[in-house]
Amino acid sequence: MLDPHAKRRIRIPEIIEDPWFQTDYVPSCGYICDEKIYLDDDNTAFDSVEKNDAETKIAKSSSFINAFQLIAMSHDLSGLFEEKDDEKKKTRLGSKHTVKETIKKIEAAAMGVRLSVVRTNNFKMKIHPTQKMTRCSRSYYDLSAEVIEVAPTNCVVEISKSAGELTIYKEA
Repeated sequence: MLDPHAKRRIRIPEIIEDPWFQTDYVPSCGYICDEKIYLDDDNTAFDSVEKNDAETKIAKSSSFINAFQLIAMSHDLSGLFEEKDDEKKKTRLGSKHTVKETIKKIEAAAMGVRLSVVRTNNFKMKIHPTQKMTRCSRSYYDLSAEVIEVAPTNCVVEISKSAGELTIYKEA
């Protein structure tokens, strides 16, 4: 089937004739419709379409999730985005909240451990200690955080070291 040469490639009739394919094979006869629709009656034609739409809507479950929601259920999405860059170490986390809620939670968590947050735009922020230490101090570091929307209620938070010692960043 996947042979690029047309002369050697197997064809559909040959596949259907193969004994393996014939096991439990029932040929399709197509769709037979007993319902007669008169084209002069517009309502009848559209009623059948509405019935099909209603059946389709009922068939879809309210628990349906798309691929982004499924992936976002993971507590750690770093495996999907991880890059090997030890000089600028990045950590990525998944959030089941909107971008605004996630930013508020980051700000609240930072204030809880005496860090100040300065927004650079709607999705990026700088996080640093409220009392600036000298550059030679072992505890000096600055972090950058970016909130990336994956779906309306799911986002990824990317935290990276923007200044300071990498060993301190790893401990934090």
